[in-house]
Amino acid sequence: MPEMPKEMRFFKTAYCFTDSQRNTSYESWISENVKDKTVIDLGAGSGVLCYLAVKYGAKKVYALERRPEMIDRMKEILGDTVEYIHSDLLETELPECDIYLHEWLTSELWDEKRFLKNFYEEGDKELDVGHILDLVEYATKHNFIDKLYPNKVQLSDIRGESTCEYEDIGYDKHSKYSKQFLQDYYPDTKENLMYRNNFHYKKIIWEGNLEFLTYYKSIETWNYLGWIFTFDGKYELSNHLPVSHWGLKHGTT
Repeated sequence: MPEMPKEMRFFKTAYCFTDSQRNTSYESWISENVKDKTVIDLGAGSGVLCYLAVKYGAKKVYALERRPEMIDRMKEILGDTVEYIHSDLLETELPECDIYLHEWLTSELWDEKRFLKNFYEEGDKELDVGHILDLVEYATKHNFIDKLYPNKVQLSDIRGESTCEYEDIGYDKHSKYSKQFLQDYYPDTKENLMYRNNFHYKKIIWEGNLEFLTYYKSIETWNYLGWIFTFDGKYELSNHLPVSHWGLKHGTT
């Protein structure tokens, strides 16, 4: 995979905030649902989802993030408009909220730990992070699974390929406040690595609520595992869209 631009490497995994389709999905749902609500972003990264929640009138916004450099950058951008929680989700007691936002999604859905190990270049050192199933289990145990979004899932057997290419981030393709976030805080970032995804075959294996995802961990596919997450069936996030920061397989070239 080609090396990422230096200004994006600061955030490691947070380069997703340059994905216009991803941002539009989150912003569309946030704009309709957060006004006068208490919101927490479970893995805030760049802070863009917290920024959107503030812009659309959330009563209180929490940013949970495990990496101190990301917390520091969010404070530069968001100041005291949000409350910061420097911790791993699985090791902290969360405040009670109306909405719990997540993006515990990587190209290969079950391989978050392996992906982060490679991306953070920590070799064989075990990273104390979870993947989407850990989040679902935690949310169920702590009684907020019905407030966790995106909340609908589709899993598919996909035959196709993904290639990594530099893409113009295209400010004009971004929705209102996502565009403002990029222009105000990353004006020199003009392009980023994205996947171009092409598939020839797709068979849907399962569709349902996020809370039942744990039953499908052992699901078998002949090809790649394709996934789509939505907000009550709207505003799609997927690893097989034509252009996305998610692909069918990590590091596909």
